[in-house]
Amino acid sequence: NQVGLENGDPSTEVGPEIDTTFGCPIKFRTKFPLYHRLQASQVCQILEASVLHSLAVSNRHEFFVYRDETEAIFYMKLNEIGGSTGDVVELLVFGVHEPGPSITTQLKRLLQKRVLTIAVDALSSVLMKNPKYNWKNSDVEFLKSFESTWNSLDDDQELDDPVEREYELPESVFDPLLIMVYFRQNICGS
Repeated sequence: NQVGLENGDPSTEVGPEIDTTFGCPIKFRTKFPLYHRLQASQVCQILEASVLHSLAVSNRHEFFVYRDETEAIFYMKLNEIGGSTGDVVELLVFGVHEPGPSITTQLKRLLQKRVLTIAVDALSSVLMKNPKYNWKNSDVEFLKSFESTWNSLDDDQELDDPVEREYELPESVFDPLLIMVYFRQNICGS
């Protein structure tokens, strides 16, 4: 895999092309079926900009990296899948080890919740533009099932062992409450 020189000119590199595919196998995948008013490309952009933004790999467009609680590192990518039954967004997780609950449960729930809120925003936008909108059966079914779907995502029974951490603040911190407010703002994004 050495890079050669063409005509003795050190500025011209000749050699094997850089392989941009992952060497790691897919260790986890999950699909998020989309509400009929949503397009997979838009949902991927919103998820990447909101939920996955802090995990973005700067030199790889649409790729994300995460180190879990066991220090294992995973690469992730969102795929857009279009079909006759509707669009789907798929999360692919690549790695050497099996991902833990921070990916298989927590991240999955977070993405599912965000997809639901994107759908509610889309329907709300339609209703704001046209208050006399003629509802489709799929719109009614979506709203009827929204609360139960959302509540099922809040169920913490799948989390076996919640992680508790204790942090000791340096003596130079005079107002620990202010630090907690900063943490909350950073975590909530507001």
